[in-house]
Amino acid sequence: MSLHTRELAEQRRKDYTGRVYRVLKEGMGITPRDLSFEVDSLEPTSFIMRVEEEFGITIPDEDAARIVEGGLIQIVGSSGEGHLGVVDYLLSREDAK
Repeated sequence: MSLHTRELAEQRRKDYTGRVYRVLKEGMGITPRDLSFEVDSLEPTSFIMRVEEEFGITIPDEDAARIVEGGLIQIVGSSGEGHLGVVDYLLSREDAK
């Protein structure tokens, strides 16, 4: 991977991370203090819907369940147990804007 390609990928990751934090803060009034945080029972659906709107995509239910696994949302990174980080998921989607 060329230096330019790596820089573009890193910039895209930073952009997506900032946008996810903005969805949380402005859209839901949540300011996470870490890269993962717990949500109550109604917030995961609202979060997924807001992410879909922000990035112009539809997240299938099975992917949404892996993003919001057990009431825990992970911003970046993914666990070995199939829990998807939101930003990593978005980066894997070529259709995310």
